[in-house]
Amino acid sequence: MGQDVIRFQEDRYQFNPALDHEYDVEAFEAFVAKAKSLFDPAEQIRLYQRAIDLVHGHYWKILTLRGLAERERLNQAYLWASLVLAELI
Repeated sequence: MGQDVIRFQEDRYQFNPALDHEYDVEAFEAFVAKAKSLFDPAEQIRLYQRAIDLVHGHYWKILTLRGLAERERLNQAYLWASLVLAELI
Protein backbone atom coordinates (compact mmCIF):
# COMPACT_ATOMS: atom_id res chain seq x y z
CA MET A 1 0.00 0.00 0.00
CA GLY A 2 2.90 2.36 0.45
CA GLN A 3 4.23 4.29 3.39
CA ASP A 4 2.03 7.35 2.93
CA VAL A 5 -1.30 5.51 3.15
CA ILE A 6 -1.40 5.00 6.92
CA ARG A 7 -0.15 7.72 9.27
CA PHE A 8 0.55 7.68 12.97
CA GLN A 9 -0.68 10.93 14.42
CA GLU A 10 -1.90 11.97 17.86
CA ASP A 11 -1.21 8.51 19.34
CA ARG A 12 -3.26 6.61 16.76
CA TYR A 13 -3.08 5.24 13.25
CA GLN A 14 -5.25 6.77 10.58
CA PHE A 15 -5.77 6.75 6.83
CA ASN A 16 -4.06 9.62 5.04
CA PRO A 17 -7.03 11.66 3.72
CA ALA A 18 -4.75 13.69 1.44
CA LEU A 19 -4.36 10.69 -0.85
CA ASP A 20 -6.73 10.09 -3.76
CA HIS A 21 -9.24 7.55 -2.46
CA GLU A 22 -12.85 6.48 -2.52
CA TYR A 23 -14.72 5.75 0.69
CA ASP A 24 -18.03 3.98 0.21
CA VAL A 25 -19.76 5.85 3.05
CA GLU A 26 -18.76 9.20 1.54
CA ALA A 27 -19.90 8.01 -1.90
CA PHE A 28 -23.24 6.80 -0.49
CA GLU A 29 -23.86 10.11 1.23
CA ALA A 30 -22.81 12.11 -1.86
CA PHE A 31 -25.20 10.18 -4.14
CA VAL A 32 -28.08 10.67 -1.69
CA ALA A 33 -27.34 14.38 -1.22
CA LYS A 34 -27.15 14.95 -4.98
CA ALA A 35 -30.41 13.04 -5.57
CA LYS A 36 -32.17 15.14 -2.91
CA SER A 37 -31.08 18.34 -4.65
CA LEU A 38 -32.52 17.40 -8.05
CA PHE A 39 -36.00 17.69 -9.50
CA ASP A 40 -35.53 15.22 -12.39
CA PRO A 41 -37.05 11.91 -11.25
CA ALA A 42 -35.01 9.85 -13.72
CA GLU A 43 -31.75 11.31 -12.40
CA GLN A 44 -32.91 10.89 -8.81
CA ILE A 45 -33.67 7.22 -9.48
CA ARG A 46 -30.21 6.74 -10.99
CA LEU A 47 -28.45 8.36 -8.02
CA TYR A 48 -30.49 6.64 -5.30
CA GLN A 49 -29.87 3.33 -7.08
CA ARG A 50 -26.12 3.98 -7.16
CA ALA A 51 -26.16 4.78 -3.43
CA ILE A 52 -28.15 1.66 -2.57
CA ASP A 53 -25.94 -0.52 -4.78
CA LEU A 54 -23.00 0.35 -2.52
CA VAL A 55 -24.69 -1.40 0.41
CA HIS A 56 -24.21 -5.19 0.64
CA GLY A 57 -25.39 -7.28 3.57
CA HIS A 58 -24.16 -5.93 6.87
CA TYR A 59 -22.59 -2.96 5.13
CA TRP A 60 -22.45 -0.74 8.18
CA LYS A 61 -21.23 -3.45 10.55
CA ILE A 62 -17.65 -2.26 10.30
CA LEU A 63 -18.72 1.13 11.58
CA THR A 64 -19.16 -0.16 15.10
CA LEU A 65 -15.67 1.18 15.63
CA ARG A 66 -17.06 4.64 14.94
CA GLY A 67 -20.00 4.09 17.26
CA LEU A 68 -23.44 2.64 17.33
CA ALA A 69 -25.07 6.04 16.77
CA GLU A 70 -23.18 6.47 13.49
CA ARG A 71 -24.13 2.98 12.35
CA GLU A 72 -27.79 3.65 13.20
CA ARG A 73 -27.70 6.98 11.36
CA LEU A 74 -26.36 5.28 8.24
CA ASN A 75 -28.87 2.43 8.50
CA GLN A 76 -31.67 4.99 8.67
CA ALA A 77 -30.23 6.84 5.66
CA TYR A 78 -30.12 3.58 3.70
CA LEU A 79 -33.72 2.72 4.60
CA TRP A 80 -34.88 6.22 3.76
CA ALA A 81 -33.11 6.17 0.36
CA SER A 82 -34.63 2.76 -0.37
CA LEU A 83 -38.13 4.03 0.40
CA VAL A 84 -37.69 7.16 -1.70
CA LEU A 85 -36.40 5.05 -4.59
CA ALA A 86 -39.40 2.72 -4.32
CA GLU A 87 -41.75 5.72 -4.43
CA LEU A 88 -39.98 7.14 -7.48
CA ILE A 89 -40.14 3.87 -9.38
